[in-house]
Amino acid sequence: MTSVPTNGSPEMAQTLTMVPLALRRTSMIQVARSSLTMRLILMEKVTKGPSIAQIYRRSLLVVWPSSQTLDNAKRAGFEATLSLLKLRMEGVSTLCHSTPGTQQQHQQQTNQATSLSSGATHNAAFADAVATLQACVQLLENSPKKRAQPGWYSSSSKPSITPVLQLGVRALKLGVVESTDSVQKLVTLAMATEECLADKELVEALTAAAGMLDASAVGPPLACLAAHRIVQQPMDCITFIQSLSAHPELQTWLVRAALAAGPAAMVDDLLMMAMAIPGLPEMQQQVVNKLVAALQGQDSAQVVEKVAAALHKLNESQQLQQQLTTSAAAAVVALGPVKHLDSCIQILKATQQLADTREQLVQALAAALRSIETVWQASTALQLVAVLQDSPKLRQLLQAAVTETLFSSYTLLSNQTDASMLQLSTMLLAGDELSSAYYRAFATAVTQRPGNYGLLKQLLESAQIQTALAMPEVQQLVSCQISNLERMCVVPPFSWHMPEAKLPSHPEVEAFLQGPDETFENIYEFYYWGEAGTAASKFKKLCNSSGTRSSFTVTTSVSSYKVQVVVTKTKEWYQRIVSTKEHLKQELKVVQALLVSG
Repeated sequence: MTSVPTNGSPEMAQTLTMVPLALRRTSMIQVARSSLTMRLILMEKVTKGPSIAQIYRRSLLVVWPSSQTLDNAKRAGFEATLSLLKLRMEGVSTLCHSTPGTQQQHQQQTNQATSLSSGATHNAAFADAVATLQACVQLLENSPKKRAQPGWYSSSSKPSITPVLQLGVRALKLGVVESTDSVQKLVTLAMATEECLADKELVEALTAAAGMLDASAVGPPLACLAAHRIVQQPMDCITFIQSLSAHPELQTWLVRAALAAGPAAMVDDLLMMAMAIPGLPEMQQQVVNKLVAALQGQDSAQVVEKVAAALHKLNESQQLQQQLTTSAAAAVVALGPVKHLDSCIQILKATQQLADTREQLVQALAAALRSIETVWQASTALQLVAVLQDSPKLRQLLQAAVTETLFSSYTLLSNQTDASMLQLSTMLLAGDELSSAYYRAFATAVTQRPGNYGLLKQLLESAQIQTALAMPEVQQLVSCQISNLERMCVVPPFSWHMPEAKLPSHPEVEAFLQGPDETFENIYEFYYWGEAGTAASKFKKLCNSSGTRSSFTVTTSVSSYKVQVVVTKTKEWYQRIVSTKEHLKQELKVVQALLVSG
């Protein structure tokens, strides 16, 4: 606000206070007096607000009784009414903060009439603030649902609930109990907005309002909001519920409603909400009961993997974790553990304190691995073995099931990925019993594997192989890799053929590169001026897009609507081949050094 001193008549106030009401359309100057309120209204419509010169050159002084202030503000619209509410709340705040001092003065004063007059002023200020708050609520209830475009003022744009709710909460804190009904209506209006839990300021205002109102009155509508938003905006809903930690009764309302409405498939969100509110253990139990019921129902296959992945979130509650882990293990056994090997890994990690549950799951896994006919990867199964480091008996049981099943099925062994074969080699070489029983079959499977150069390279570079070079099976792998490298080291005779050249955008050039000719020449004709030059530029870029599978140069000549293109092969591609063969020869020497004589 800006105060402007005046030299008006004795009937006018000594200060004009400029209040920006609907700034882009009008500006008002309020003249405050006990009986009258005079406003200086600028009639000029401007886009950025009036300047001082405009205020004094184009103005109209309008005087009306203070009893009509609210009606006039309502006619001006929501922004004017909100500004009046702010002004009156400032007055209420000033009176409330001065009350202690005023009461002392009242005790010392002998003039009872003065004391009654001050009390009347206090009550009138409260009544004015409540009436203005009610007017704002009414305007909000009657406002259009659609918003105007951002950055444009429109009388039809939907006003914001947040500042009104903040002022309503402020009134309650100052003891204006008559504003309770208006604040409850504002809470209801706020919950109906799409951005209710996404707007940080609105969430803070809602939290403050919920704390000031009766939980039994505001709890049910807020619970309906939580039940609706836990599905659409789970994180915003959880954050809002957490903000009510100072109001446990209200928080319990919302948590109970959200947990009842949230589907069991929202495992992470439900557990996060339950564990984020440590003061409500019965709610945590309710989440676990809901998930256990889902694991035992028809949709267990959709829930079990999410539950298994979220078991670690219950580390702080061992009892609940064990209850949920037991149910998850039973669900996996019923569904078929091989289909849910990743879930089995998570469940085994959480069953260290549940010996019976762990043993049942491992036995089910071992039986399933021996009987299943579909292809599964040893890398995942061996992760299960690794989890059982603290249970030697169970680890040996599962390890035996993995190896027996793999080496009894040629189809299963031949379809293992390189990563699975590497892990399998490490496991077999870790124990004399396993290596003697299975490593010969493993080496045979590797040597018969088509395109095994990469796998053999990784195997021979592993630390386990380096320490087991004396084994005949390892020497079998070394000999196979030597044969691969000897074949790969042969330098082909020079030829202009580039069989791996790929240029799908110009198939005629691709065919030329793969053929025996050294030079390709062609003339391309176009219908429009400038197309020939554009095409010439694109042809010149072919050299950069060819990669390492070919090498050539491109020259172009543009004339009118034609472009002549000449593609000439170079020997760079062949020289790269020769260089690669030299590197392979060096690798061959390294592998040959792994041979053990005799």
